[in-house]
Amino acid sequence: MGRFEMAVRVIRSHSHDVFFNLALEEFLLSSIKPQSHVLMLWRNNPCVVIGKFQNPFKECHFQRMTCEGVALARRHSGGGAVFHDLGNSCFSILSPRHTFDKKHNAEMIINALTKVGIPLTALSLSSRGDLLLHLRKFSGAAYKLTRDAALHHATLLLHTDIDNKLLRYLNPYKPLLSSTAVASVPSRVINLQTECPSISHSSVSDAITKTFVEKYGDNRSVVVEDWDEQTAQNIPFIADAFSRNKSWDWLYGSTPPFSMKFEQLFDWGMVTLAMNVRDGRVESVDLISSCGDFDPFLREFQKQLIGAQFDLAGLQLAVQNAVRMFENDIAINGIANDLSAFLLESL
Repeated sequence: MGRFEMAVRVIRSHSHDVFFNLALEEFLLSSIKPQSHVLMLWRNNPCVVIGKFQNPFKECHFQRMTCEGVALARRHSGGGAVFHDLGNSCFSILSPRHTFDKKHNAEMIINALTKVGIPLTALSLSSRGDLLLHLRKFSGAAYKLTRDAALHHATLLLHTDIDNKLLRYLNPYKPLLSSTAVASVPSRVINLQTECPSISHSSVSDAITKTFVEKYGDNRSVVVEDWDEQTAQNIPFIADAFSRNKSWDWLYGSTPPFSMKFEQLFDWGMVTLAMNVRDGRVESVDLISSCGDFDPFLREFQKQLIGAQFDLAGLQLAVQNAVRMFENDIAINGIANDLSAFLLESL
Protein backbone atom coordinates (compact mmCIF):
# COMPACT_ATOMS: atom_id res chain seq x y z
CA MET A 1 0.00 0.00 0.00
CA GLY A 2 1.09 3.61 -0.58
CA ARG A 3 1.81 5.91 2.32
CA PHE A 4 -1.63 7.53 2.21
CA GLU A 5 -3.55 4.26 1.58
CA MET A 6 -2.75 2.29 4.73
CA ALA A 7 -5.79 1.03 6.64
CA VAL A 8 -4.34 2.13 9.98
CA ARG A 9 -1.94 5.04 10.40
CA VAL A 10 -0.39 6.67 13.44
CA ILE A 11 1.08 10.14 12.95
CA ARG A 12 3.26 11.88 15.52
CA SER A 13 3.92 15.53 14.81
CA HIS A 14 7.20 16.84 16.16
CA SER A 15 6.26 20.41 15.30
CA HIS A 16 4.97 22.65 18.07
CA ASP A 17 3.54 25.19 15.62
CA VAL A 18 -0.24 25.22 15.99
CA PHE A 19 -0.78 26.49 12.44
CA PHE A 20 1.27 23.64 10.98
CA ASN A 21 -0.42 21.03 13.15
CA LEU A 22 -3.89 22.21 12.18
CA ALA A 23 -2.83 22.21 8.51
CA LEU A 24 -1.47 18.66 8.82
CA GLU A 25 -4.71 17.57 10.46
CA GLU A 26 -6.72 19.11 7.61
CA PHE A 27 -4.55 17.30 5.09
CA LEU A 28 -5.06 13.96 6.83
CA LEU A 29 -8.83 14.50 6.88
CA SER A 30 -8.92 15.46 3.22
CA SER A 31 -6.84 12.48 2.09
CA ILE A 32 -8.19 9.69 4.30
CA LYS A 33 -9.24 6.55 2.44
CA PRO A 34 -12.71 5.05 2.99
CA GLN A 35 -11.38 2.06 4.93
CA SER A 36 -8.76 3.93 6.96
CA HIS A 37 -8.44 4.89 10.61
CA VAL A 38 -5.84 7.53 11.45
CA LEU A 39 -4.47 8.71 14.78
CA MET A 40 -2.52 11.98 15.05
CA LEU A 41 -0.67 12.94 18.24
CA TRP A 42 0.62 16.47 18.69
CA ARG A 43 1.10 19.44 21.01
CA ASN A 44 1.70 23.14 20.61
CA ASN A 45 3.65 26.06 21.95
CA PRO A 46 1.47 28.46 24.01
CA CYS A 47 -1.63 29.49 22.07
CA VAL A 48 -5.39 29.84 22.36
CA VAL A 49 -7.40 27.81 19.85
CA ILE A 50 -11.00 28.86 19.31
CA GLY A 51 -13.81 27.01 17.55
CA LYS A 52 -14.85 27.77 13.97
CA PHE A 53 -17.94 29.70 15.04
CA GLN A 54 -16.49 31.64 17.97
CA ASN A 55 -15.68 35.28 18.61
CA PRO A 56 -12.03 35.67 19.69
CA PHE A 57 -12.73 39.04 21.33
CA LYS A 58 -15.22 37.40 23.68
CA GLU A 59 -13.08 34.34 24.42
CA CYS A 60 -9.57 35.75 24.88
CA HIS A 61 -7.54 38.28 26.83
CA PHE A 62 -5.92 39.89 23.80
CA GLN A 63 -3.70 42.32 25.65
CA ARG A 64 -2.11 39.56 27.71
CA MET A 65 -1.73 37.26 24.72
CA THR A 66 -0.13 39.98 22.59
CA CYS A 67 2.29 41.11 25.29
CA GLU A 68 3.26 37.55 26.25
CA GLY A 69 3.62 36.00 22.80
CA VAL A 70 0.62 33.66 22.96
CA ALA A 71 -0.75 32.96 19.47
CA LEU A 72 -4.41 32.88 18.44
CA ALA A 73 -5.61 30.09 16.16
CA ARG A 74 -9.03 29.12 14.83
CA ARG A 75 -9.76 25.48 14.07
CA HIS A 76 -12.19 24.09 11.50
CA SER A 77 -14.35 22.25 14.01
CA GLY A 78 -16.90 23.66 16.44
CA GLY A 79 -16.69 23.76 20.20
CA GLY A 80 -15.12 26.18 22.63
CA ALA A 81 -11.83 27.96 23.24
CA VAL A 82 -8.87 25.99 24.60
CA PHE A 83 -5.44 26.99 25.88
CA HIS A 84 -2.56 24.89 24.55
CA ASP A 85 1.04 24.59 25.71
CA LEU A 86 3.61 21.82 25.97
CA GLY A 87 1.91 20.57 29.13
CA ASN A 88 -1.19 19.82 27.07
CA SER A 89 -1.29 16.85 24.66
CA CYS A 90 -3.64 16.67 21.68
CA PHE A 91 -5.03 13.70 19.81
CA SER A 92 -6.97 13.52 16.54
CA ILE A 93 -8.90 10.43 15.50
CA LEU A 94 -9.93 10.34 11.84
CA SER A 95 -12.25 7.65 10.54
CA PRO A 96 -14.85 6.85 7.87
CA ARG A 97 -17.99 8.79 8.63
CA HIS A 98 -20.17 5.70 8.78
CA THR A 99 -18.02 4.23 11.59
CA PHE A 100 -17.73 7.45 13.63
CA ASP A 101 -18.68 7.01 17.29
CA LYS A 102 -17.45 9.73 19.65
CA LYS A 103 -18.39 7.74 22.75
CA HIS A 104 -16.30 4.77 21.63
CA ASN A 105 -13.40 7.10 20.87
CA ALA A 106 -13.62 8.65 24.32
CA GLU A 107 -13.74 5.21 25.95
CA MET A 108 -10.63 4.25 23.98
CA ILE A 109 -8.78 7.25 25.43
CA ILE A 110 -9.94 6.33 28.94
CA ASN A 111 -8.65 2.81 28.36
CA ALA A 112 -5.31 4.23 27.21
CA LEU A 113 -4.99 6.40 30.32
CA THR A 114 -5.33 3.35 32.58
CA LYS A 115 -2.16 2.05 30.89
CA VAL A 116 -0.17 4.98 32.33
CA GLY A 117 -1.42 4.29 35.84
CA ILE A 118 -4.62 6.30 36.21
CA PRO A 119 -7.32 4.21 37.95
CA LEU A 120 -10.38 3.52 35.85
CA THR A 121 -12.56 4.42 38.85
CA ALA A 122 -11.17 7.97 38.79
CA LEU A 123 -12.13 8.54 35.15
CA SER A 124 -15.52 9.29 33.64
CA LEU A 125 -17.23 10.74 30.57
CA SER A 126 -19.65 13.66 30.88
CA SER A 127 -22.87 14.04 28.93
CA ARG A 128 -21.13 16.75 26.83
CA GLY A 129 -18.31 14.40 25.86
CA ASP A 130 -15.74 15.85 28.27
CA LEU A 131 -13.31 13.49 29.97
CA LEU A 132 -13.25 13.88 33.74
CA LEU A 133 -10.80 13.00 36.51
CA HIS A 134 -12.51 12.92 39.89
CA LEU A 135 -15.42 14.73 38.18
CA ARG A 136 -13.23 17.62 36.99
CA LYS A 137 -12.54 18.20 33.30
CA PHE A 138 -9.15 17.39 31.82
CA SER A 139 -10.20 16.99 28.19
CA GLY A 140 -12.68 18.72 25.90
CA ALA A 141 -13.44 17.44 22.41
CA ALA A 142 -14.63 18.90 19.12
CA TYR A 143 -15.77 17.26 15.90
CA LYS A 144 -15.94 17.79 12.17
CA LEU A 145 -17.86 15.72 9.64
CA THR A 146 -17.25 15.72 5.89
CA ARG A 147 -19.19 13.78 3.28
CA ASP A 148 -17.12 10.63 3.80
CA ALA A 149 -14.96 11.15 6.88
CA ALA A 150 -15.09 12.22 10.52
CA LEU A 151 -12.66 14.02 12.80
CA HIS A 152 -12.68 13.76 16.58
CA HIS A 153 -9.96 15.80 18.25
CA ALA A 154 -9.34 16.80 21.84
CA THR A 155 -6.86 18.12 24.35
CA LEU A 156 -5.50 16.35 27.42
CA LEU A 157 -4.33 18.47 30.36
CA LEU A 158 -1.19 16.79 31.63
CA HIS A 159 0.72 19.47 33.57
CA THR A 160 -0.42 22.83 32.23
CA ASP A 161 -0.08 25.82 34.55
CA ILE A 162 -3.83 26.26 35.04
CA ASP A 163 -3.87 29.30 37.32
CA ASN A 164 -1.09 31.36 35.70
CA LYS A 165 -1.62 30.39 32.07
CA LEU A 166 -4.93 28.71 31.16
CA LEU A 167 -7.15 30.93 33.30
CA ARG A 168 -5.03 33.97 32.45
CA TYR A 169 -5.88 33.94 28.75
CA LEU A 170 -9.40 32.49 28.58
CA ASN A 171 -12.95 33.60 29.37
CA PRO A 172 -12.58 37.33 30.05
CA TYR A 173 -15.63 39.13 31.42
CA LYS A 174 -16.95 41.36 28.62
CA PRO A 175 -20.58 42.20 29.38
CA LEU A 176 -20.67 44.97 26.73
CA LEU A 177 -19.93 42.57 23.86
CA SER A 178 -23.03 41.13 22.21
CA SER A 179 -22.48 38.30 19.75
CA THR A 180 -24.29 35.45 18.03
CA ALA A 181 -21.07 33.39 18.11
CA VAL A 182 -20.83 30.13 20.01
CA ALA A 183 -19.71 30.83 23.58
CA SER A 184 -17.37 28.62 25.56
CA VAL A 185 -18.75 26.87 28.65
CA PRO A 186 -16.37 27.38 31.60
CA SER A 187 -15.55 24.24 33.56
CA ARG A 188 -13.53 23.31 36.62
CA VAL A 189 -10.39 21.70 35.23
CA ILE A 190 -7.63 19.45 36.52
CA ASN A 191 -4.27 18.13 35.34
CA LEU A 192 -3.75 14.39 34.95
CA GLN A 193 -0.44 14.87 36.76
CA THR A 194 -2.54 15.29 39.92
CA GLU A 195 -3.27 11.57 39.78
CA CYS A 196 -0.13 10.41 37.97
CA PRO A 197 2.93 12.60 38.75
CA SER A 198 5.14 10.86 36.16
CA ILE A 199 2.76 11.36 33.23
CA SER A 200 4.26 12.89 30.08
CA HIS A 201 3.40 13.58 26.46
CA SER A 202 5.56 10.62 25.45
CA SER A 203 3.95 8.14 27.86
CA VAL A 204 0.43 9.25 26.96
CA SER A 205 1.21 9.11 23.22
CA ASP A 206 2.60 5.58 23.60
CA ALA A 207 -0.47 4.44 25.53
CA ILE A 208 -2.95 5.95 23.06
CA THR A 209 -1.00 4.50 20.13
CA LYS A 210 -1.03 1.01 21.68
CA THR A 211 -4.76 1.17 22.40
CA PHE A 212 -5.58 2.55 18.93
CA VAL A 213 -3.57 -0.15 17.15
CA GLU A 214 -5.15 -2.85 19.33
CA LYS A 215 -8.58 -1.61 18.27
CA TYR A 216 -8.01 -1.04 14.56
CA GLY A 217 -4.72 -2.75 13.64
CA ASP A 218 -6.17 -6.22 13.04
CA ASN A 219 -3.02 -7.84 14.48
CA ARG A 220 -0.81 -6.08 11.90
CA SER A 221 2.23 -4.07 12.89
CA VAL A 222 1.79 -0.33 12.38
CA VAL A 223 4.80 1.87 11.79
CA VAL A 224 4.50 5.23 13.56
CA GLU A 225 5.07 8.08 11.09
CA ASP A 226 7.08 11.07 12.31
CA TRP A 227 6.06 14.38 10.74
CA ASP A 228 7.26 17.96 10.91
CA GLU A 229 7.57 20.95 8.57
CA GLN A 230 10.40 19.32 6.62
CA THR A 231 8.44 16.11 6.08
CA ALA A 232 5.55 18.12 4.64
CA GLN A 233 7.53 20.64 2.62
CA ASN A 234 6.54 19.16 -0.76
CA ILE A 235 2.80 18.91 -0.03
CA PRO A 236 1.03 21.98 -1.49
CA PHE A 237 -2.17 21.31 0.46
CA ILE A 238 -0.38 21.70 3.79
CA ALA A 239 1.43 24.87 2.68
CA ASP A 240 -1.86 26.41 1.54
CA ALA A 241 -3.68 25.40 4.71
CA PHE A 242 -0.84 26.73 6.86
CA SER A 243 -1.07 30.15 5.18
CA ARG A 244 -4.86 30.20 5.42
CA ASN A 245 -4.80 29.25 9.13
CA LYS A 246 -2.51 32.23 9.89
CA SER A 247 -4.43 34.71 7.75
CA TRP A 248 -6.34 37.68 9.14
CA ASP A 249 -9.39 36.69 7.08
CA TRP A 250 -9.59 33.33 8.85
CA LEU A 251 -8.62 34.39 12.37
CA TYR A 252 -10.74 37.56 12.54
CA GLY A 253 -12.66 38.04 9.30
CA SER A 254 -14.68 34.86 9.79
CA THR A 255 -15.98 35.98 13.19
CA PRO A 256 -19.80 36.06 13.30
CA PRO A 257 -21.32 39.60 13.42
CA PHE A 258 -21.19 41.27 16.83
CA SER A 259 -21.44 44.59 18.60
CA MET A 260 -19.20 45.98 21.32
CA LYS A 261 -19.54 48.99 23.55
CA PHE A 262 -16.68 50.86 25.20
CA GLU A 263 -17.17 53.33 28.05
CA GLN A 264 -14.42 55.22 29.84
CA LEU A 265 -14.11 58.32 31.98
CA PHE A 266 -10.82 60.02 31.14
CA ASP A 267 -9.34 63.07 32.85
CA TRP A 268 -10.57 65.12 29.89
CA GLY A 269 -14.09 63.67 29.66
CA MET A 270 -16.37 60.66 29.24
CA VAL A 271 -16.38 58.69 25.97
CA THR A 272 -18.95 56.08 24.96
CA LEU A 273 -18.14 54.16 21.80
CA ALA A 274 -20.48 51.55 20.29
CA MET A 275 -19.40 49.56 17.23
CA ASN A 276 -21.10 47.00 15.03
CA VAL A 277 -18.68 44.58 13.40
CA ARG A 278 -19.22 42.34 10.38
CA ASP A 279 -16.65 40.16 8.61
CA GLY A 280 -14.08 41.39 11.10
CA ARG A 281 -14.44 45.07 10.15
CA VAL A 282 -16.22 47.97 11.80
CA GLU A 283 -19.51 48.49 9.98
CA SER A 284 -20.98 51.35 12.02
CA VAL A 285 -19.97 53.52 14.99
CA ASP A 286 -21.81 55.64 17.53
CA LEU A 287 -19.59 57.94 19.57
CA ILE A 288 -20.76 60.14 22.44
CA SER A 289 -18.43 62.42 24.37
CA SER A 290 -18.85 64.89 27.22
CA CYS A 291 -15.82 66.88 26.05
CA GLY A 292 -16.85 69.39 23.39
CA ASP A 293 -13.35 70.91 23.17
CA PHE A 294 -12.03 67.80 21.46
CA ASP A 295 -15.14 66.98 19.45
CA PRO A 296 -13.48 67.58 16.01
CA PHE A 297 -10.77 65.02 16.79
CA LEU A 298 -13.26 62.47 18.13
CA ARG A 299 -15.45 62.90 15.02
CA GLU A 300 -12.41 62.25 12.84
CA PHE A 301 -11.61 59.18 14.93
CA GLN A 302 -15.19 57.97 14.43
CA LYS A 303 -14.81 58.46 10.67
CA GLN A 304 -11.52 56.54 10.60
CA LEU A 305 -13.09 53.61 12.42
CA ILE A 306 -15.56 52.84 9.60
CA GLY A 307 -14.15 49.92 7.65
CA ALA A 308 -11.24 49.44 10.04
CA GLN A 309 -10.14 45.95 10.99
CA PHE A 310 -11.50 45.16 14.43
CA ASP A 311 -8.32 44.10 16.15
CA LEU A 312 -5.60 45.79 18.15
CA ALA A 313 -3.69 46.94 15.07
CA GLY A 314 -6.78 48.13 13.20
CA LEU A 315 -8.23 50.16 16.05
CA GLN A 316 -4.93 51.78 16.91
CA LEU A 317 -4.37 52.60 13.23
CA ALA A 318 -7.70 54.46 13.26
CA VAL A 319 -6.45 56.52 16.21
CA GLN A 320 -3.17 57.28 14.42
CA ASN A 321 -4.94 58.30 11.20
CA ALA A 322 -7.18 60.68 13.13
CA VAL A 323 -4.16 62.22 14.92
CA ARG A 324 -2.52 63.08 11.58
CA MET A 325 -5.26 65.64 11.02
CA PHE A 326 -4.19 67.37 14.26
CA GLU A 327 -0.50 66.48 14.40
CA ASN A 328 0.65 69.83 15.83
CA ASP A 329 -1.80 69.73 18.73
CA ILE A 330 -0.10 68.45 21.89
CA ALA A 331 -3.41 67.99 23.72
CA ILE A 332 -4.78 65.83 20.88
CA ASN A 333 -1.67 63.65 21.03
CA GLY A 334 -2.33 63.08 24.72
CA ILE A 335 -5.95 62.14 24.07
CA ALA A 336 -4.87 59.76 21.31
CA ASN A 337 -2.46 58.02 23.68
CA ASP A 338 -5.23 57.66 26.24
CA LEU A 339 -7.58 56.14 23.64
CA SER A 340 -4.93 53.71 22.36
CA ALA A 341 -4.07 52.52 25.87
CA PHE A 342 -7.77 52.10 26.71
CA LEU A 343 -8.52 50.09 23.55
CA LEU A 344 -5.51 47.86 24.21
CA GLU A 345 -6.70 47.19 27.76
CA SER A 346 -10.30 46.60 26.64
CA LEU A 347 -9.40 43.89 24.15
